[in-house]
Amino acid sequence: MPVPEVTIASQCHQCASIIVDYSSAIEVRGRVYCCNNCRLIGRGQLEPGVPGVPTCSHCSSPILDSTSMVDHKGRPYCCYNCAAMHMSAAR
Repeated sequence: MPVPEVTIASQCHQCASIIVDYSSAIEVRGRVYCCNNCRLIGRGQLEPGVPGVPTCSHCSSPILDSTSMVDHKGRPYCCYNCAAMHMSAAR
């Protein structure tokens, strides 16, 4: 999958996380998503609050695609971008 062109302060179309790690970012029709979980929600293919599925500690996306998941101090994040946003907000 091609990496989207780097722009100043690119944000996830779904959760508005600033994209600092493009390894999980996905571009669909000019919209950039921080990871596949946010892409699925943004495209209406996944509903928030799926029972029994961990949710991102930053954006509350259900984490069905764990390939980009980050665990920091026992808290799950859908991707490094959301983890970075949450950690920077906690400062």
